[in-house]
Amino acid sequence: MENKVLVTGSDGFIGSHVSRAFFKADWYVCGLDNKQVSANARSFNQEFLRADYGDIKVISKYLEQVRPRVIVHCAGTSLVGPSMMNPSEYYQNNVRKTIDLFDTVLDVMEGDLPTILFSSSASVYGNAETYPITETDTLDPMSPYGRSKLIIENLLKDYHHAYGLKSVCFRYFNAAGATPEDGLGQPMDATHILARIISAKIKGNWFTLYGNDYNTDDGTCIRDYVHVRDIADAHVKAVVNHSVTEAEVFNLGTNTGFSNQEIIDHVDSTYNGLDYEVGERRAGDPDRLIADCSRARSVLNWEPKDSSLEQIVKDVWNWYSELSSNKEI
Repeated sequence: MENKVLVTGSDGFIGSHVSRAFFKADWYVCGLDNKQVSANARSFNQEFLRADYGDIKVISKYLEQVRPRVIVHCAGTSLVGPSMMNPSEYYQNNVRKTIDLFDTVLDVMEGDLPTILFSSSASVYGNAETYPITETDTLDPMSPYGRSKLIIENLLKDYHHAYGLKSVCFRYFNAAGATPEDGLGQPMDATHILARIISAKIKGNWFTLYGNDYNTDDGTCIRDYVHVRDIADAHVKAVVNHSVTEAEVFNLGTNTGFSNQEIIDHVDSTYNGLDYEVGERRAGDPDRLIADCSRARSVLNWEPKDSSLEQIVKDVWNWYSELSSNKEI
């Protein structure tokens, strides 16, 4: 197979950055998404199909056409809070459709199977007892979203043993940032805290902090923020710097955590004030999530280069400022 990669969810926040990273590494990028999120993402796709990845008849034809060497599976539903209220959506959209996708890959590409790179999540760990968290620590997700990710991780192990399907599960810690120069980023008022804080600041609105009664020094939950460009870079390194031979797992983070209060204080001091109020904590949120990424560093020769809090906040600010100036608020 030539260096072709198929990215599901290629219009999304992470998928568009993964497409960009493979494009810049001279791969032939085939995109797949069921809705248009970012028109700029299309500039990194040599081919693109507007379809739901669960539409097996359509996906089967697309796989026959493009026959990728690598499939990056970013598509799915990805919010902790809503998964607590409507778990059916998460098991249908994340689990059932993914099983159908992988079974179609086995049927269509038998004897020439691609490597799967799966977008998993730090939510598979739940409220860990020790930090930073390693890939071998206890897996105890607190939400249907996290459980849906863990089901797919276990499925990929079984599919490797039974069918020889090779895979890498990337457990993203908190993906953040933007790439304004290429028109890539999250929409205004996206659910992640940096998106919500900076959207509120630019619009002159109040920001709501979800809870200040966590078991941390300042009472707000702590997360390990990793720039989406660094996440995308790890996907390329997984197949360029490394030979995948089984079902593997890597944490992607920075070994460092920032509390929600620290982020509020940083935006407040950098951009001259922030109006905020404290609301109720969200169900399914652990106190802290901090990654041990030594395995990705040693095996993939991966290092997060853009993941300082200052760089992440600067890129998000510039991206939303651009959207605001273009009246996309």
